[in-house]
This record gives sequence, C-alpha cells and structure tokens, in this order.
Amino acid sequence: MKLRKIVSINIIMGILAAGSVLCMARQAKATDYWTFTALVQEWVPANRYLQVDDIEIGEIKGIFLDRGQYDAYGKAILTRSDITNIKEGIPVTVEMKKQGSDGRWIAHRVIVYKGKMGIKKALKRLSNIQRTSYKASLKSF
Repeated sequence: MKLRKIVSINIIMGILAAGSVLCMARQAKATDYWTFTALVQEWVPANRYLQVDDIEIGEIKGIFLDRGQYDAYGKAILTRSDITNIKEGIPVTVEMKKQGSDGRWIAHRVIVYKGKMGIKKALKRLSNIQRTSYKASLKSF
C-alpha cells in the first residue's frame, strides 16, 4: 500500500513538473513584442525610415490596415498593405522586439488606421496629448 502511494505521488509530481516545463516553454514562445500607439513624426519611404514619437525604426517587416472592423470572434480584421498608406501625422500601432545593428528598431508589424471606425479606434489608444494634437491637425486643413 505504501509503495503504491509513493509511486502515484511520483507520477503526479512528474506530470506537474512536465506541465510546468511545457508552460514555461509556451511562455517563452509567446510574443514579447513591445507594442505602442502614437503619431508618425517622420516618414522616408525610400529607405523605409520611420520615426514614431522619439523612436527610430529602420526596418519594417509588415504593414497592415485596420479599418475598425471585427470578425465573428471579435478579433480585428487587418489587411496587408504597402508603404503608401503611411503618412506623417497619422496614428499607427507599432509592434517591435529588438534593435538592429545600426541602433534603430526593427518593427515586426506597423498597423495603420484608416476610415472612420479605424480612426476612432486609434484615438482611443492614443495618449490625451497626442489625441488633441491629431484633432488640431485635422482642423488646420
């Protein structure tokens, strides 16, 4: 009886230990991207140089459009885009993980907000100062 309890306890501990290792591996694979939303300060399409706030981005892996639409599961519908949708003064969300050898950041994904619902969504994500700055720039046109 005692041997049976010891074996079953060891099996349970082994399962728990294996589960925690798998959990740690899953966390390591989880995205640890730094994500923020801000206004584009400077954009040079020729060499894909982008400055958002005071952060310089030297490489962009992917550009996506967010028009504020959602699928049946409540996830945002993102459409792959090109560099023509990025302009100075518009709100974007940037996901980045590491810096390149030149010291500039490498953006995994840049999400550009378009359309009425997309801009509403972006304004909710911007800080209050940037929100008022963006609204003031719209009134100046």
